[in-house]
Amino acid sequence: MNYPLEAAQYWQYGMMEAITYAEKSSYNCVILSSDRNSNCFAIQDFVTKIPFYIQYPPQEDQRSPIPPWVKGSREKVYSLDKYRLMSISRQSELDNKCLFILRPDEVTSLLARGEKVKEVYSVKDPRGIEHFKLVEVNSSK
Repeated sequence: MNYPLEAAQYWQYGMMEAITYAEKSSYNCVILSSDRNSNCFAIQDFVTKIPFYIQYPPQEDQRSPIPPWVKGSREKVYSLDKYRLMSISRQSELDNKCLFILRPDEVTSLLARGEKVKEVYSVKDPRGIEHFKLVEVNSSK
């Protein structure tokens, strides 16, 4: 089945590439944003895609404290292995250098707030449209 390229963002195009890059990197902490009001990093995506792409042991995954029906997930921090789903506004709470997997507009928002952002990797679709930016964020405050 072929989907139109315009639908790439709705099918999470680039998620696999972003997670694969993060897995091969030396980062001990990878942050996925819970700030967007889309299906980008909804709790359901976090509990299904991360375990699948990192080949997390099913036995461990079943013991995970993250129920997929959680509401109000934006205010909480969820962890699975080195991955965290959290609001990027809480990055000052992190005690080590983390890799952030963000949509381009989220990076633009960070820059507008005065955050220092270092791009590490970018995921683009076949049309050259960027879907994810993998960045380091250092608070300028």
